[in-house]
Amino acid sequence: MNPTIAVLEERVAAMEGGIARLAVASGMSAITYAIQCICTVGDNIVSTSQLYGETYNLFAHALPNQGIETHMIAHDDFAGFEAEIGTKHGVPLIVYNTVVTPLLCRPIEHGAAIVVHSLTKYIGGHGTSIGGIIVDSGQFYWVANKERFPVLNQPAPSYHGVVYTNALGPAVYIGRCRVAPLRNTSAAIYPTNSLIYSYGLRNLRFTNGKSL
Repeated sequence: MNPTIAVLEERVAAMEGGIARLAVASGMSAITYAIQCICTVGDNIVSTSQLYGETYNLFAHALPNQGIETHMIAHDDFAGFEAEIGTKHGVPLIVYNTVVTPLLCRPIEHGAAIVVHSLTKYIGGHGTSIGGIIVDSGQFYWVANKERFPVLNQPAPSYHGVVYTNALGPAVYIGRCRVAPLRNTSAAIYPTNSLIYSYGLRNLRFTNGKSL
């Protein structure tokens, strides 16, 4: 945790309409942490099959080696997605919003629980740094779906027996992202890179006729 990083996190979360956020070293580490925060051996995720190359490799090859399987659905099979994901099914929707950016689409307003960005691309736009960020909507009911997410709802032996949902409330998802996958594998973003992304974020906002 660092004040320069915190400013970047707060600004991106404000643009997305989220309540909590975590900036990390790359877009791929953000995607990986977004899954590892709530999934363990034996869990399954549902994903579009139309993915950025390294994300496809993560879902199709790396995560299965860790015991997390991915069920791929065609990107235009909307009925297939609707039948498997969303709050009413007790499954959080995670949206990769890098290309569209929150200037054009705010996924949380359309029911997404989590939003992920590669900061390297449009928010940065300079080609000078690598980074990623996860934004938590605070709107998914982790306690109501505790049987699906035991890592958030049962005592955590690696963190003094804390029950994350009791300790962190609506921001529980990002809280565990910070004290579990980030702490354990340390894909931390540099403060200098965060400053550069804050400049990029201001340029992105000014392009839309707004200041931040």
